[in-house]
Amino acid sequence: MRGFLEAIFAPMNSVFEAIPFAAARPLIVGFLVAAALAPLFVSKDFVFRGCTDRRRSRDLRLWAVAAMIPYVLVYLFL
Repeated sequence: MRGFLEAIFAPMNSVFEAIPFAAARPLIVGFLVAAALAPLFVSKDFVFRGCTDRRRSRDLRLWAVAAMIPYVLVYLFL
């Protein structure tokens, strides 16, 4: 099993090892920001499907962004 996993992940490891450490942080922060902003492109009708009231506190897009903020902050400042 270990040989199988090494065969699968060896090319990915070589790509990640080629990225300088100074460039890794901006790449990860960029990925996390993109993941945080992606839910904002989902339509309101899809988010509120089956919901009787459309208060901002029930907007799952905003909750998804709020859930990603701590991850972005950790990678930015630690």
